[in-house]
Amino acid sequence: MSDRAKERSAFCIRRGLFQLTRMPFGLSGAPGSFCRLMQIILREHLWKICLSYLDDIIIFGRTQRQLLERLRTVLDRLRQAGLKVKPSKCALFRTEIHFLGHQVSIRGIEPMADKTEAIQNWPTPKCLRDVRYFMVWPVIIVNSSEISRL
Repeated sequence: MSDRAKERSAFCIRRGLFQLTRMPFGLSGAPGSFCRLMQIILREHLWKICLSYLDDIIIFGRTQRQLLERLRTVLDRLRQAGLKVKPSKCALFRTEIHFLGHQVSIRGIEPMADKTEAIQNWPTPKCLRDVRYFMVWPVIIVNSSEISRL
């Protein structure tokens, strides 16, 4: 965080005045700022050897050797920017991952089964009214852990 941002993030408690030194994700602009930072750090590598969304980075390769080289490249870029990776949050050498509601694998990108289950199990429409209902039904609002249907 810049010195100006540190001053603006100050808070007071009984033990004194404290300033944040790193940007927490609780601040309203934090996700956008971090996403922009990742775009700057990995700009020449995005969509070529990796993808980034907020604090998630996917590194892909056709062979294990290529994957190791690309992993080193990305980790070097993060280190140069002063960022660290928490090993316990890393999933290395996976052939299949879940990312943003999709399953990414050698087969390509597919929606996760639990995300499409309601539509696949929907009863066959028997009249025009049922068709219209189906066309507008699957609007879902996701807010934190609450899911409600419109």
